[in-house]
Amino acid sequence: MSYTYATVPQTLKTPRKRRRWASRILPLVFFTFWGFVTAYGQTNDVGVTDILIYGTTDDAPVGVFGTDSVGVVIENVGSDTANNFQVFLNVNDPDAALLGSEFETYSDTLLAGAKDTVWMTDALSFTSVGEYTFVGFVTLDGDEDNANDSESTTKLVLSNYSDGLPYFQDFEVITTTSFTENTTALGETLQGWAYVQSVDGLRLRFDITNINDNGEVAATLDNPVGGTEDHALIFSVDLSAYDTTNDNIVLEFNARRHNDGDDANDRVWFRTHPDSAWVEIFDLTSLGQNSWQTVEVDLGVALLNEGLDYSEYTQIRFGHEGDDVYNNDGISFNDVQLYLSPTDFEVTALDLYGASEVGFPAGVFDVDTVEVVFQNQNFDTQSNFTVAISVISPSGSTQDFSQTYTGSLGYLESDTVTFTNSLTFSEGGTYQIAGIVDVASDSIDDNDSDTTSFEVFDRYTGTLPYLEDFESVSVAEYTQTVGNIDSTSGIGYYPTQDTGLRLKFDWGGIDNDGNQVATLDNPNADASQFLYLTMDLSAYDTATQDLVLGFEVYRHGDENDADDKVWVRSHPDSSWIELFDVTTIGSTSSDDVEVNISDSLRAFGENYSEYTQFRFGQNDNFPYATDGASYDDISVTILPSVDVEASDITLAGFVEGAPVGAVSLDSVGIEITNTGKDTLFSVPVVLQVVGPAGTQTFNATFSDTLASSQTEMVYVTDAISFTQSGTYTFNGIINLSSDEVESNDSTSISEAVMDVVTITSLPFVEDFESVTDTAIYADAGSIVGISGFGYTQSADSLRLKFNHGEIDDDGQQVATLDNPQTNVDDEQFLYFSADLSAFDTASEGILLSFDLFRHNEQDDANDVVELRPHPDSAWIEILDVTTISVNSWDSVEIDLSDVFLNEGLQYSATTQIRFGQEDNQAFSNDGVSYDDIELSLVPDDLEVTAVALFGETVDAPVGTYGVDSVSVSVQNNSYDTLFGYSVALDVVRPTGQIDTYSASTMDTLAPGGAGTAFVTDA
Repeated sequence: MSYTYATVPQTLKTPRKRRRWASRILPLVFFTFWGFVTAYGQTNDVGVTDILIYGTTDDAPVGVFGTDSVGVVIENVGSDTANNFQVFLNVNDPDAALLGSEFETYSDTLLAGAKDTVWMTDALSFTSVGEYTFVGFVTLDGDEDNANDSESTTKLVLSNYSDGLPYFQDFEVITTTSFTENTTALGETLQGWAYVQSVDGLRLRFDITNINDNGEVAATLDNPVGGTEDHALIFSVDLSAYDTTNDNIVLEFNARRHNDGDDANDRVWFRTHPDSAWVEIFDLTSLGQNSWQTVEVDLGVALLNEGLDYSEYTQIRFGHEGDDVYNNDGISFNDVQLYLSPTDFEVTALDLYGASEVGFPAGVFDVDTVEVVFQNQNFDTQSNFTVAISVISPSGSTQDFSQTYTGSLGYLESDTVTFTNSLTFSEGGTYQIAGIVDVASDSIDDNDSDTTSFEVFDRYTGTLPYLEDFESVSVAEYTQTVGNIDSTSGIGYYPTQDTGLRLKFDWGGIDNDGNQVATLDNPNADASQFLYLTMDLSAYDTATQDLVLGFEVYRHGDENDADDKVWVRSHPDSSWIELFDVTTIGSTSSDDVEVNISDSLRAFGENYSEYTQFRFGQNDNFPYATDGASYDDISVTILPSVDVEASDITLAGFVEGAPVGAVSLDSVGIEITNTGKDTLFSVPVVLQVVGPAGTQTFNATFSDTLASSQTEMVYVTDAISFTQSGTYTFNGIINLSSDEVESNDSTSISEAVMDVVTITSLPFVEDFESVTDTAIYADAGSIVGISGFGYTQSADSLRLKFNHGEIDDDGQQVATLDNPQTNVDDEQFLYFSADLSAFDTASEGILLSFDLFRHNEQDDANDVVELRPHPDSAWIEILDVTTISVNSWDSVEIDLSDVFLNEGLQYSATTQIRFGQEDNQAFSNDGVSYDDIELSLVPDDLEVTAVALFGETVDAPVGTYGVDSVSVSVQNNSYDTLFGYSVALDVVRPTGQIDTYSASTMDTLAPGGAGTAFVTDA
């Protein structure tokens, strides 16, 4: 069956014209005809399919929400035509009470399958905040299906905040943890606030305390159900008391995005009336992720740009579109504020022109011009106010200058005031220049000024000599330019970039005379940096005086670079002159450097001035451990006319560790250098040898020409007595009466002459129990409490300790070689020197035995025990200590006679044994202990090597078995010749009975020789 019916098309959902509740039924405007075949389940059935509400805007606040007309859309879903039935509309308020009811009698004919709209136009008053329900229903006599007789829809009427400004909301009063559907319930505690969503299931949360910025609660828009849906917080506020012409209202809020994707509805909007369109005022996707950020928006400016004004029903919408759960997605809002923008002037820029370059010192640093840029951030035009600058010195003194600005500035207009006053920079350190605008009506003070800072380098104005060793610096490191380094005079630092470079001081491990050095290091960049020294040297003249720059430099695996140099310039306006190329000392080396400054300046026609500067450079691209350069003991001195330096001593023919009575010394050489200006023709030198028996003094003279900077050797060949063991100190002293500098007139070295113990009988045992010293930290020719022992070391950081009773196996003390201070591979030795001339290697074997304990010891080349019969002999290794296991005592025995015999040597009066150790960790982790060192004679020993039967009756029965004789073969393992010997033969019978037979011979048996004795008893 085919039906034709008229219906209102979908376009009628938005009427062309706003209507009040006046007419009963609106006429049909359009008719649309469809032809189709359908089947109907009932004969009489009219239903309600939709509710159309006109004359209002979604999410409007109370006082402005209203309806012009409400249409109830009906449909005949039965097979018969329908007419003369009633259509009802009930409107319920937020408390479910009936607000209004209206009905119309449908008197037209509604064909089967046709739709129509019945309009209700009675006026309704929506005075309460909340959700209103519109219910449309029909009553048709004989209606066979009541399930479709009604339809409903809801509309939110929002609260409107009307208590004026300023306004602040931090959501702390909210007790409900979340909302998952449209609600105005927020307005019950937060007037003006509502939550709206495009689909059910989204949520507004308030229980996210772990991400709040300053309280317990934040408002978080989150999507736990998925899908790209949007929702929003809406704040409705009465701003009718304000005018955009005169009042700029600022919206301020904090926001935090939680790994939130960038979506179209992640925005903040406003509208001045529910009938107006939403205008975007902030894009939330411009914020970073996972941190709170503060946003400020000038609403007044935004409204002016749109040609709008504040109204009684202004609304702000905080939107979010998300497709993940809160943990991964969402936006939180907090501390929402509305306030009138106060009268405000801001200094927006402070510019310096004609400022001296970095490194210029106090007294010559200058700034030509200072410009202060400012802006009027108030809606009112301003004029006749003060603009000033203040120059603040490192000590806090100020230079102040001001001008009156007579121009006029409108809203957001800027201008500049220029200062050309003469400024003074007389101190080294950090200067600040502040630009200030002073407007009487300005109510925001924190932006009324802008400050810039710069470094004026310090200048040393004292007398010479000058020395800086950095020991008083209390700052661990600098990473920015500094004009006056802590506790120094004249020293500044300039890194060529703001990050990645540093100047460090606390590396005592590489300082040779203190605890601190100035290390230029780069932990995170490839750039240059400089240490400056500025001095007033105007009292000196290159024509008549020579000044010397001295310093120590230590390079830590530093690559060669063009800025790895030391320069001088006579004045900051002059060019730098290279004094020393640091790359010449190698990448992992150190050096003491002295440079004649006057020579370099003279070569370029320059002279000293009030502002002479030195620059120590370094370019780095690795951390300190593998790269960098350290400077220390920077000095500037006057080169004297007469000055000779004693710089070194050499001992020709001296053997380290030589024992008393066997010391050989051909000559003592004293190195001298003419460090003065004048050529010398005779330099007397004194050698003092200070030993256990007193001081021996010898004189020598260098009688040749010694030019300035020339180095020569003066030799003392006199016989020097070494009659006692102990430490001998050799002092070389310049004895020149006209020498002007005494501090460099002497140099010295020390050597240990080893104690010797005379041994005429064995055994000899040393267990170190009688040693009174706890530890020895320097070369020692003798050790108090014991005889024959001494100690040498290659570095001062090593030690010989005795009080390690906790690891001694049979007493309280052992001799422990260890390194408690550094991780450098240095070696040390415990010497044992003995007069063994009473013994003969050919006839007497001597056995060396000792106990050994290795403490987590690494294997090193000097972990050995060695032997030599005389200081002129080479050391012979007799034990590789690295073959011994660690962390347990081990006993060692070595036949010294075998060693001597194998080398063709003889015991002597100067026999020495050296116990070595090479260490790179402190004792608790590393080291070697020795104890119970013993010398004893190898005992007499005749060894039976074989027994043989002669004349044996093989396999004979009892009574017939017998032998003719039995031979016993022996070997002489002693160091004595035997003149006859006896042997015994035990015969053990099956019954256990032992019969003993003997035989003897008068044969001579030399050491190591073999012989045979025969038992011939029956």
